[in-house]
Amino acid sequence: MKYPNLILHIPHASTYIPNWDEFTDREEVAQSIDCLTDHFVDKLFHNSMQHVEVVKFGYSRIYCDVERYFDNSKEPMFGRGMGYCYTRGVNLKGIRDVDRINLAEVNKVYWEHHANLYHAVKRLNDNDIKPLLIDCHSFSNEPYACDEDFKTGELPDFCLGYNDEKGKEICLIMKETLEFRNYSVALNFPYSGSLVVDNTEHDSVMIEVNKRIYLNKGLTLQTDYYKIHSALIAILEKLSAVVGD
Repeated sequence: MKYPNLILHIPHASTYIPNWDEFTDREEVAQSIDCLTDHFVDKLFHNSMQHVEVVKFGYSRIYCDVERYFDNSKEPMFGRGMGYCYTRGVNLKGIRDVDRINLAEVNKVYWEHHANLYHAVKRLNDNDIKPLLIDCHSFSNEPYACDEDFKTGELPDFCLGYNDEKGKEICLIMKETLEFRNYSVALNFPYSGSLVVDNTEHDSVMIEVNKRIYLNKGLTLQTDYYKIHSALIAILEKLSAVVGD
């Protein structure tokens, strides 16, 4: 049996909210979904490669944000009402009645996803594979009210994030591939770092695609989005060949 050596983590591409009764300002929720969802990122990274496994979160981040710390005391965005269980939206308006939140269900969804991610990595570790986790995102070219540390100035087409020297080496491989295709690329800018799954062995990088290069204002795909898809597939092919080196 051939095991994958790349894991694509797609946490913010869904728009699904299972319980609208918790939410009070539906207009703010709708705008938050439009602005904060990584629209079509799953499509941009879609592939049929044997060496790639995908772990995608099936709920909107407005309902539960699995990339926030569960411990609110560790989460910088909790003070803005945007911890793992959002109570404020993209414009920092209240969106949720805290007395109506089914927190047990939100917690269940949060931990089920992290369990899925853990087991995806651990299964490969158990077969002597140290995979590369690629955290897949998109980002807005313009700041929102909720953006605490948004970097101003000209933003790149792609932001590549890393935590350590190994991650930086991998990002430089990706950077070369993207720049060959005439995309602008920055490392750890405007966002930095990449997700790490506790108690497992894996390398980790983040790919953030600027929404301006693939998304129309009406939240539809630009007609030439396939060029970005092609570039990302080329990256996956190249990285699969070097993971473990």
